[in-house]
Amino acid sequence: LYGIEIPPVGGDTMFCSLYAAYDALSARMQELLAGLSAVHDFGYASRGVFKAEQASQAQLDATPAVEHPMVTVHPETGRKALFVNPGFTSHIVGLHAGESRALLDFLFRHMTQPEFIYRHRWAVRDLVIWDNRCTMHYAIADYDGVGERYMHRTTAMCV
Repeated sequence: LYGIEIPPVGGDTMFCSLYAAYDALSARMQELLAGLSAVHDFGYASRGVFKAEQASQAQLDATPAVEHPMVTVHPETGRKALFVNPGFTSHIVGLHAGESRALLDFLFRHMTQPEFIYRHRWAVRDLVIWDNRCTMHYAIADYDGVGERYMHRTTAMCV
């Protein structure tokens, strides 16, 4: 992500280490999560976090819900990381709705504790690179009326 135009106040991006969040869980919680999968659903995201960006039915049809293990192993480092996201993870497979929501809410609160977060204050021409396989990011939209945030983003695929 490359900063082209940065507001004078706000517009930071927060990055969460999903390695650190996983490592800080108790051994018992790690064991519980190891056997669980969750559903990642663009339709769920379009009704929630991306609601303002109404997805067309064609877009929703092209991106069906996908089931993923809740703990992933990074293919290069071999480290375990949480693999859930409050924007896209709709539910945990095999749990009742209330159980699923309670566990996901716990994990989302856990993952976003200050000790797992790096907050980047942008300057023009800053370049930040992160690994989506073990990091979650969030752009803070707190600059309305004070300036513009214009960025270029490139996503590289590891093969």
